[in-house]
Amino acid sequence: MKRIVKMTSFILLVAFIALLFVTTACSKTTSTTTSTIPLVTSSTTPSQIQSSVPASTTTSSAMTTSTTTQGVAISVGINIKSGIGNYLVDAKGMTLYWTTMDSVGQSNVTGTVLANWPVFYSASVVIKASLSASDFGTITRADGSLQTTYKGWPVYYYIGDKTAGDTTGQGLAGVWFAVDPAASGPVAPAATTTTPATTMVTTTSTAAPTTTNTVPPTTTTTSGGGSY
Repeated sequence: MKRIVKMTSFILLVAFIALLFVTTACSKTTSTTTSTIPLVTSSTTPSQIQSSVPASTTTSSAMTTSTTTQGVAISVGINIKSGIGNYLVDAKGMTLYWTTMDSVGQSNVTGTVLANWPVFYSASVVIKASLSASDFGTITRADGSLQTTYKGWPVYYYIGDKTAGDTTGQGLAGVWFAVDPAASGPVAPAATTTTPATTMVTTTSTAAPTTTNTVPPTTTTTSGGGSY
């Protein structure tokens, strides 16, 4: 009988220890889980909510934006306008210019002039089928920056142009012109000339005057009743 009682007591003790172990393990798991989830209540401020967001979320967004705004190739196309004809534009339709102040492979635009005529540069120019890739190149300016060229001539924008299709820099100071894709360098558009009407002159032939020789009359003198 005593042996049965001892056996029963031992079983109860083991069961009690097992129950205590399970309870302790569950308590640790619950504590760990709730500590990783921010508690939001009606009194929680926006700043507290923001502070609970992992920093990696903000960093990831910034990196995505940076990636999508860099390394985009700029296309070059052709526009046409009365009084100018064909001229080059970028992907946004902004007019591209060149100037007689420069020379092939050399930009002489600096200082305040450069502030009004910003450099056009693209590491990879995407062109339309009507243009030739061999006409585009790159030069290194005196300050070390790069600039795209067309047929060797440096290419610029003009700050006076605000929207696509503006050509307010055309002909300024007699040295700035929209880039003519058919020209070999910066020149003014061919002047429109008007051929004067031909004046028809009618010539009237005048006959030479006719000269008439007049023979003086013969005078006869009569004396007395007869003649001699």
